[in-house]
Amino acid sequence: MKANSFKGFERFFSPVAMTLATVVLLTMSLASCHHCGSDGDAGKSDSAAQVVGSQIFADYYKYYDASTLAQHGDDFNDNVDDNYADDPAAPASSASDQDTDGTDGTTAVPADKVRGNADEAEKLIGLFNSMDTDDMAGVIEQLKEVYKEIGSNKTYASYATEIKWYLGLAYLKAGKLDSAKSMFKEVEDAGNEAYSGPAKEIVDKINAAD
Repeated sequence: MKANSFKGFERFFSPVAMTLATVVLLTMSLASCHHCGSDGDAGKSDSAAQVVGSQIFADYYKYYDASTLAQHGDDFNDNVDDNYADDPAAPASSASDQDTDGTDGTTAVPADKVRGNADEAEKLIGLFNSMDTDDMAGVIEQLKEVYKEIGSNKTYASYATEIKWYLGLAYLKAGKLDSAKSMFKEVEDAGNEAYSGPAKEIVDKINAAD
């Protein structure tokens, strides 16, 4: 009788143990997914972060119009040498170039608003205005490369705040909230009046969404 009882207990216990083990493993897996997202962004699932980031992006993203002084000011960042504006390598722009519409509907960089090298400035602003795309990974990679060269490229140094601002926006649209927050904190700390206030607002919104 004891042997039969033990065999009956063994047949009952084995499925129960397997079920409990499965539940424990599933719970641990779900907990892990809840606390981490892709590319180091924590606290939200990818889809939730995408929604939050896209909403903030829509509120703050605007085309960069180099002819509008109110948008970026007429001065360089305080930490950039003013002689960057007089870069002898910068090609001269003709009067016709100043009125040419870009492919994205914005005007080309006016000659008197060029910072550093005109060709580099044109390409950079074109990158700022290329976020109406589903390939945000490509935009982010290009902006990251530009960001890395801020310390060694005169043109990029003179657009340092804008590069960080638009890279932050690209991170937002891609749902990479932690990366976006880090970038907007840099913008806020730079002290550029046109960008520091909005950057702080974005950081606060990201924190509120966590």
